[in-house]
Amino acid sequence: MLQLASGKVLTPGGHTAPSDDSLASSALRELHEETGIPPQSVTPWPGYETVPLDIDIHDINAHPGKGEPGCQHFDLRFLFRLHTTTEAPVMLQEEEIGGIERRPGDRVTSRPCARSCSNSGRQPNRNWPTPPP
Repeated sequence: MLQLASGKVLTPGGHTAPSDDSLASSALRELHEETGIPPQSVTPWPGYETVPLDIDIHDINAHPGKGEPGCQHFDLRFLFRLHTTTEAPVMLQEEEIGGIERRPGDRVTSRPCARSCSNSGRQPNRNWPTPPP
C-alpha cells in the first residue's frame, strides 16, 4: 500500500486498540480498516495463527517540535491469506492510503518485508512459509 503520510509502500498496519483481544486480532482489524478486505475473507497462515511471521525492530528519530523523544519501534507482521474463491473487495482508507498493489514475495521492495518474504534464512521467523496443500 502507498501510505500517504510517509510516501512509502508498506503493508497494512497500525497500533493496537483497547478493543483488540490479541496482537493477531489487531493485525486483522488494521488490514480491514486500511484495505476494506472483510475479516471473514482471510485466514491466518497455518502455524502463524497467534504468532507473527516477522518482528522488525528499528529506531525512530526524535521529533522535538512535537515533543516526541527518539525510541525503538517494534513492527509485528502477521500473515493472512485470502480463502475466498472470488476476489475480495478492496476499499482503501483514502485519508491514509494512496493505492494498493498485490505483489508476489519475490517482488516485495521494502527491505524488512522482503526479508520476511524471502528464503534468506537469516532468522527462522523470516522464512516465507510453504503454502499448505
